[in-house]
Amino acid sequence: MPELYVALLHMPGAFVYAGTQASSVAEAVAAFGDEVLGIEWLQTFDSLPARGQENEAVQAVLAGLLDAPVVFVEGYDEDEAGDPLDGMRAHLDHWVDEAAERFGEFSVGAYGFVLEMQLGDEVELGWAYGGALTPGAAELFARAADMARFQS
Repeated sequence: MPELYVALLHMPGAFVYAGTQASSVAEAVAAFGDEVLGIEWLQTFDSLPARGQENEAVQAVLAGLLDAPVVFVEGYDEDEAGDPLDGMRAHLDHWVDEAAERFGEFSVGAYGFVLEMQLGDEVELGWAYGGALTPGAAELFARAADMARFQS
């Protein structure tokens, strides 16, 4: 059954909000086309927190989907994107805030992240972790990959 997917996409020269109805994440990504350089975030509308659902750009995407199968809404220029670390911090802040809203008090165990860095024509994969290496943070990468495959 198709779901409503919304996203913030990195397109040539700009970041744009987008939306489509799709049966899977992979189908939604394909609907956005070949010009997508990166995906800042992509999720079902229902999984967005209330502040995300009420976002003006997301609301404009919803309105546009009444008339078109795929909608792109102006976001901001690539030059306005700022420091890439700010985006990483925002993702972490959102993740922590969402956990607190959904579950109340929680604790952080082992943690890790993977980052693809585009350095000119080269692509490097960097990773970092915190917590015990075995078992713990190192196993998180395999678990995260399994979850990503399961959700897409």
